[in-house]
Amino acid sequence: MPATLPSAVKTGPPAPPDAGVKPDTMLAKKAGLDVAEDAPGGIVCDQTLQTSVEGIYAAGDVCNYDSVVHGRRLRVEHWDVAMQQGMHAGRCMA
Repeated sequence: MPATLPSAVKTGPPAPPDAGVKPDTMLAKKAGLDVAEDAPGGIVCDQTLQTSVEGIYAAGDVCNYDSVVHGRRLRVEHWDVAMQQGMHAGRCMA
């Protein structure tokens, strides 16, 4: 049986183009990490996914990194990207 959406979702107003999640970076700020306040937000990381504090890495939805492929800073909200970033950060820590 196919899933159906509630009628409010079917008939509600369209989501604005900038709709999405904003990562909660309060703990990162308190720890002294650089955080991007403007879009796309998140914890600022280098190409190894290390944050502004040596020895601390970030990966997944909260990671704001400089994408060589895209030529700009990105924060991607996708499970596969989070998994790949976790493995990349682990290799960089080793």
